[in-house]
Amino acid sequence: MANLNLYASALCEELATQLPRGRQLKILDIHPNEKVARVCRVEGKYGAWLPLMYTY
Repeated sequence: MANLNLYASALCEELATQLPRGRQLKILDIHPNEKVARVCRVEGKYGAWLPLMYTY
């Protein structure tokens, strides 16, 4: 599980670089079989599945 946590951290950082300044994401959960993570903006609203950019 530690590897997954490190991976999730890296994914968040990578996604953050693609957002306008000041926007943040938080990972809700990771679906390892499908290689996607569900993320949402910290300020609320909905989750969306995004492709994972790293392998683990």
